[in-house]
Amino acid sequence: MSQDRELFSDRMLEGEYTTWTNLWAIDAGALFGMFWIKTHVDNEGLVYGTTTVFGGNGLMIDRLGNTTFLPGWKVFGGWGPAAKSAAGKYVLIIDQALTDLIIRVYRRGVSIFEFDLSALDPLLTDIWDLSMSPDGRYIAGNANDGGGLELVFLFEGSR
Repeated sequence: MSQDRELFSDRMLEGEYTTWTNLWAIDAGALFGMFWIKTHVDNEGLVYGTTTVFGGNGLMIDRLGNTTFLPGWKVFGGWGPAAKSAAGKYVLIIDQALTDLIIRVYRRGVSIFEFDLSALDPLLTDIWDLSMSPDGRYIAGNANDGGGLELVFLFEGSR
């Protein structure tokens, strides 16, 4: 009699994280004149971003905060469900009960982490985009003040 082996599970794709720490927050509006930035982040903490207006410019920011501006470069072709890990073990939620700046991480339906982005800059008024790396380790996004401040940020997960 053969034994079935598990060929795929969220444990193979996604880590075990309970908290996330901000590594950096960079004003892409001031540096590159970019705004309304859609982000993606990979398992190494490399953030890819593109502005959604004026033909699209791109940027890459590594986990240390080193930036590369990519004029006329589009990182991706549209909107996607990037605010979760690969198998959905972790899901990002914007809690709008009190403010539009609180992000929460849910693991299997239970809130395990919360962060108020106004701690990064008190001028922020709105989260434009959130994304999570496939393994759940990194959270990237864009928040703005509606007047030129375009903060792209990166958080790293740990136990």
